[in-house]
Amino acid sequence: MNKRILSLLLTSFLSLFLISCTITNTSNSSSDNKNQNSNYSNSTTNPSENNTSNNSNSSNNTPPPKDPNINNENPIETINCRLFFFDSEKLNLYYVDKDLKVKDNALVSALTKELQTNTTSDTFLKLTPNVGIKSATLDKDKGILKVVFNKSYVNEMILGTATESGLLSSLVNTYGYNYGVNKVSIYFGDELYTSLKGDLPDGYFNTSFSDATAYNSEISTPSTNVDKICRLYFYDGDNDCIYYSDTTLNVTDNALTTALTNALKTPPSSSFSSIPNTVNVISADLDRSKDLITVNLSKNYYDILSKVGSGSESSLLQTLAMTYSYNYNIGKVIILIDGKAYSGSHILLTDGETVNFDLSSAKKLN
Repeated sequence: MNKRILSLLLTSFLSLFLISCTITNTSNSSSDNKNQNSNYSNSTTNPSENNTSNNSNSSNNTPPPKDPNINNENPIETINCRLFFFDSEKLNLYYVDKDLKVKDNALVSALTKELQTNTTSDTFLKLTPNVGIKSATLDKDKGILKVVFNKSYVNEMILGTATESGLLSSLVNTYGYNYGVNKVSIYFGDELYTSLKGDLPDGYFNTSFSDATAYNSEISTPSTNVDKICRLYFYDGDNDCIYYSDTTLNVTDNALTTALTNALKTPPSSSFSSIPNTVNVISADLDRSKDLITVNLSKNYYDILSKVGSGSESSLLQTLAMTYSYNYNIGKVIILIDGKAYSGSHILLTDGETVNFDLSSAKKLN
C-alpha cells in the first residue's frame, strides 16, 4: 500500500514538472517573437540610414545621401555695380548704378552680360552676345585687370571709328571701376586688343571715369529739336558741276550728321544726284584736335554705284564730304561704309584716307 502511494506521488510530481517546463518555454518563445518583431519595425522606420550603413560596408565608392539641410547650390551674391554705356546717337558716355546677381565671384561675367543685355536705353551701344569671357585676372601689385574674350567682338559687330572707341570706353570703365583699378587689358584669345590706339607699349588701357555722365531717363529721354541754317552740296550730272544751297534743317538731339545726310536724299531737281533713301548714319566721330570728322554710313550707300560712272561716283562722295566739312567747320573728312574704308566701283580708299574736295569749286544754286 505504501509503495503504491509513493509511486503515485512521484508520478504526479514528475507530471507537474514537465508541465511547468512547457509553459516556461512557450513564454520565452512568445517573448522572443515580440523582440524580433520590434527589431524589424525599427529597421524599417528609417530605411535610408540602414541602407546607407549597408552600402557603406559593401562599397566605399557609393556617396552618402544628400542632406536636405545643406545648401548645395553655388553661392550667389548681390553687388551694387556701376555700368558705363556709350550713346551711339549723342556720342556721349553715361553711367548707371545697378544691383547685379554675381555667381561664384564671376563679377566680370556678370558685368559683361549686363553690357550685352542692356535695357536702359535703346540708343546705348550693346556688346554683341556672340562673344563671351574666357578668363579674368587681377594683378593687385600692378593694379591691372586682364580680361580675355573667347574671340574678337570687333569681327562680330559693325563698328565705326566712334562706336569702336565708345564701346572700348564702356568696357574699360565698367571693368576698371568695379574692380577699383585704372588699368585694363583686353585680349581676344592670346592677342592683345589695341583698338584704334595702335600699339599699346604698356599693354593696357587707362580708365576715364570723368568722361561719363550720370544717366537720368527723365532728363535724357525727351528729344530736343533745333532749327539750324545749313549748307548742302549737290552734284549736277547734266552740267558736271557741284552746287550748294543754304537751307534750314530741323536737328534732333544735336544729331547734325543725320540731319545733313537725310537732307542730301532730296535733291533740288531730277538732274541732281542723290544718295539712297535707305542710307543711315551709323556713327559720326568729330575730332577737332585733328581737324577731322569721320562719318560711318550704312552699306546701302553702295546701291547707287550701278547707276553712276567714275566721275559721278567721285563727285557724289565729294558732296558728302563738303556738306559735313562746311557745317562742322572741319577741314578733313573720312567716309566709312559699314565701318570700313570706302570701296566703290571706281574708287578705293585706304584706312584713314580722307576724301579730296575743294569747297571753293562749288557754285551757288540760284
